[in-house]
Amino acid sequence: WAYSRRKNSKKSWTSCSVKELPAYSPIEIPRRTSGSLLPVKQASLRPMRTNFVNNKIVSFLALAGLYLFISLFKISLHKTSPYFDYKDDTALFGQEAGFQYRYAKMVGKGEDIPKIDYKAQYPEGLIVSKELTIFMEKVHGYSFRLVTFGLDIPFHIFLIYFICFFSSFSVLILYLLAQELYGNKMVSFIISLFYAFSWASFSRTVIGYQYEDFALGSLMDSVKTGK
Repeated sequence: WAYSRRKNSKKSWTSCSVKELPAYSPIEIPRRTSGSLLPVKQASLRPMRTNFVNNKIVSFLALAGLYLFISLFKISLHKTSPYFDYKDDTALFGQEAGFQYRYAKMVGKGEDIPKIDYKAQYPEGLIVSKELTIFMEKVHGYSFRLVTFGLDIPFHIFLIYFICFFSSFSVLILYLLAQELYGNKMVSFIISLFYAFSWASFSRTVIGYQYEDFALGSLMDSVKTGK
């Protein structure tokens, strides 16, 4: 219905045909109001997915590079020590580290660790299974036998590489722990970077064979998981 005014100024209601109404073609309807929003959503999500994948790749490469660099850095410090010799391990480790190294090398060479070690404590002897924890030494010894099967690699060389790469896992675990606390990848990476190059994190690893290099990563992971 349309409202019109005649010449006599009288108001009346007249009908008009459909053709006189303003046509609104379905083709002119914007895509957002046509009932299907799926193409628009897909187009808007593509940049977000690309950025998410790129951030994942950049974070992985940065952490992998940091892990590899600090591991090789520790190895280079080992080799610059005056006690290091590629063929001879005499006096390489001292005190507690040398005590643990002896058992690890015995396992690596296929020798049996004595139940009562008279060389460690004389004359009464040392009951190894009761007074010592030799799990770390067994892991390194059996790993040496498994990895270097048929290869002529000195045990102390293998052990240095194993210690340096294994202890550097704490850098990765610290990154995940910082990510849980702060939720920021850049902040987490900076924290891991400062830790990796702090003297306290690797000073005892260089020319050392300590339990913390074997257990620190697990301790950090237990803090992260709460187990």
